[in-house]
Amino acid sequence: MSQVLLYGFFGEDVAQRTFLAHYLKNQYPDTFLEDEEFRWQIKVSRRSQVDAFLPAALLQKAKLGLDVLFVGRDTDTSHHPAVLDLRKQFSATCKNHQSVVLMLPVQCIEHWFWYIKRKREDPGKRTPLETFSRTEAKRAIYG
Repeated sequence: MSQVLLYGFFGEDVAQRTFLAHYLKNQYPDTFLEDEEFRWQIKVSRRSQVDAFLPAALLQKAKLGLDVLFVGRDTDTSHHPAVLDLRKQFSATCKNHQSVVLMLPVQCIEHWFWYIKRKREDPGKRTPLETFSRTEAKRAIYG
């Protein structure tokens, strides 16, 4: 039996957590388990809170002995330099902590869900979805 990795998610919205859970389950079955204690101890709902409380989340990761921490923060831009600046800022904050994965989406999370849905329904299809609007992505996911 393979080792189960205990993880925490620290991010600004439920959609990112939901995406991550589905992604890990589909790509790495029986490999990841979310730590419920971490989930309820560190809660944020805005990007400013993610920015401010990331150091506390990193300390909590170490305290609980998590194998990995996923950090979700919308970039709210596709402007490449702004995305790189955010990644640089978060990387600096996380530099002394191992096993931290940054999730910095530049498009709405529904596009991510759409990729998972399409992989399940039509695994051979590889047409990019990024050119579709947020409205179209939401319609594809939520109906």
